[in-house]
Amino acid sequence: MAADSASAEPPERFALVAVNRPVFGQFHYRVPGALTDELRVGSRVAVPFGRGHASGVCVGFDAGPPPVTADRVKEIRALVDREPVFTDETLALARWMARYYLCPLGEVLATFLPGGIARASRAVARIGLAAAPGDVEAEAARLERRAPRQAALLRFLLAAGEVPRAALQAEPVYSAAALQRLRKAGWLRITHGPAAAPAFAGGGPAAGATPPALTAEQTAAIEAIRRSEGFAPFLLHGVTGSGKTEVYLQAIADRVARGRQAVVLVPEIALTPQTVDRFRARFERVAVLHSALTERERSRAWLAIRRGEVDVTIGPRSAVFAPAPALGILVVDEEHEATFKQQNAPRYHARDLAVKRAQMLAIPVVLGSATPSVESYRNALEGRYVLLRLPERVTGRPLPEVTVVDLAADSVSRRKLSVMGRTLEAALAETLGRGEQAMLFLNRRGFHTVCLCTRCQTPVRCPHCDLALTFHKARGRLLCHSCLHAIAPPERCPECGDVEGLKFLGLGTERIEEIIRHRFPGARVARMDSDTMTRPEAYREVLDRFRARHLDILVGTQMIAKGLDFPDVTLVGVISADTALAIADFRAAERTFQLLTQVAGRAGRGDAPGRVIVQALDPRHYAIAAACRQDFEAFAARELEARRTFALPPFTRVMRIVFAARDEDRLRQACRAAAERLAPLAGGDVEILGPVPTPVYKLRNDYRQHALVKASAPAALRRAFRALRAAPHAWRTGVQVHVDVDPVGLV
Repeated sequence: MAADSASAEPPERFALVAVNRPVFGQFHYRVPGALTDELRVGSRVAVPFGRGHASGVCVGFDAGPPPVTADRVKEIRALVDREPVFTDETLALARWMARYYLCPLGEVLATFLPGGIARASRAVARIGLAAAPGDVEAEAARLERRAPRQAALLRFLLAAGEVPRAALQAEPVYSAAALQRLRKAGWLRITHGPAAAPAFAGGGPAAGATPPALTAEQTAAIEAIRRSEGFAPFLLHGVTGSGKTEVYLQAIADRVARGRQAVVLVPEIALTPQTVDRFRARFERVAVLHSALTERERSRAWLAIRRGEVDVTIGPRSAVFAPAPALGILVVDEEHEATFKQQNAPRYHARDLAVKRAQMLAIPVVLGSATPSVESYRNALEGRYVLLRLPERVTGRPLPEVTVVDLAADSVSRRKLSVMGRTLEAALAETLGRGEQAMLFLNRRGFHTVCLCTRCQTPVRCPHCDLALTFHKARGRLLCHSCLHAIAPPERCPECGDVEGLKFLGLGTERIEEIIRHRFPGARVARMDSDTMTRPEAYREVLDRFRARHLDILVGTQMIAKGLDFPDVTLVGVISADTALAIADFRAAERTFQLLTQVAGRAGRGDAPGRVIVQALDPRHYAIAAACRQDFEAFAARELEARRTFALPPFTRVMRIVFAARDEDRLRQACRAAAERLAPLAGGDVEILGPVPTPVYKLRNDYRQHALVKASAPAALRRAFRALRAAPHAWRTGVQVHVDVDPVGLV
């Protein structure tokens, strides 16, 4: 009996795999005997899926029978990594993320990895020999005359060993037919495994920068973070120039001294080179993760972080997934920024994920901003976050003097609105006369924002998007800022055919630059927007020239509004403060306040006092007036009251459902079907709005409608999502359905 037990084969083992496909649930796969001891939870695997194959992650094991008959269960094809890529901590965060943001776990796990590492999960095919070298040599000799290509291939592999299929295909000896015949005859084997991992080249320069003297408020903030134990969320509200970055640096230094690591999230890494430089001056082992790096560079940095060779990781939203093994603190700089929200699936918010990850790890998280989001500020007011204040600039420098002018009254001509009013023009002349620098802000790029027919009042629109085309003078083209469709300016109106009525109206940064060069011909001017910053290094090059005083005036979009510290900038001019208020979004006032406050903070950061001129058509709007007074508390109080009145975030949870289709009739049918599925859920604290056309109805050839589900708790949003998923699939044929929990925009 004992002998029979010893000879019995071990029971079959089944793995639960989350596949990197837009499908929910996990799938059973048989674990081959060769992988029984190697496969672990968190390991990446290559598996057959449907009629092809896919990558996935083993998220568990099931010793019992799978839910389908045993003969239909497919076998794992290969193990991608020698060691599991995902830890228990990252798997737990991924599961929370999939549940909260209503997205497949496999897709969530794929977002944790940078491009180079993620693509390794496709399991690189490798070709090798399946027989002993002596036998292979004999077979090659036998095939020499009748199948020379097969013989050459065998001899190549004898010399080279196992090689990636892509590399073999580049060799002269490669023949697909020869490879197929040798494989069928049993002489070759194809395995799947990861691409070779590159080594990390190194970190930043040696540490040694001397920390500056601290204000009393900075000292108190740093001590509060240092003393914190366990999960501790802090909201660091400091006016522009109050030294928030120094608080981050010293709080992180304390954790690094204890053998821990830090992750610092910034809105857009390309826009904050000064921040990166400050961290690299203070810490020796710094890694930067961002999209401007090559895949090899990102992979190198990611692997170094995972091996514990990095103390501080800096990056945009995806850096929240940095695999630091001893993470001790998370920092989110400019936590209010909308760029922390991912705009395609999975649509996560990096700030909120940072808070959740800190909670899971029982570590502090610091959210910093001069203009906190109303959601974070309410959390602080209600005690969920600890509020730390930095109400004054370092070294006692005053905030800049802000003047708001009514552009209609300040224009040179009463009959025509000026691009630059008399007040701003005079202030700019005085600034240049003193040898100081200025920044001019307008959050619209291009030369003219619209080409309008004055006869039929129709703008020239993009044929693929429901958007007016913007004229770019340098290109001589009308351009769509969504799909990048470009045309030459038409000679007649596309709508009515009129040849006299087409006029260029509105202005962008390209037009501002031309006006400045014309009015101040001796000034050295540069423009910073996405039209001019086309290379990864272009942003730093312009900033270096500005810092070296080789430029007098910097004209730009929101690229110049934050993260910049130039002591010789004494004037900031806002060309049009009303731009963002016209957007159909309940956050328009908040964004206007934040942007104006941030850009105003670029002035007066040196010894000379700063001045800000804000031009507006509605200077009495509460967002503009509060920003000019630098009065965040007053703005937040009014904005929170309005949000409470209309049951908007942070007083309710919102899920946005976007329906998109190339066929309008099919879209309308799908929206009617969706409305029928959602209608029974309305009532109590659940409100269903729509579906209705989106503010931009057509985008990249897709017609779009959206619906909003508002509720007091996430559970109601999940019920609405399940109701949509349970609907018959037929109504969605040809229709894309995108779900966005906690949307930051409704366009």
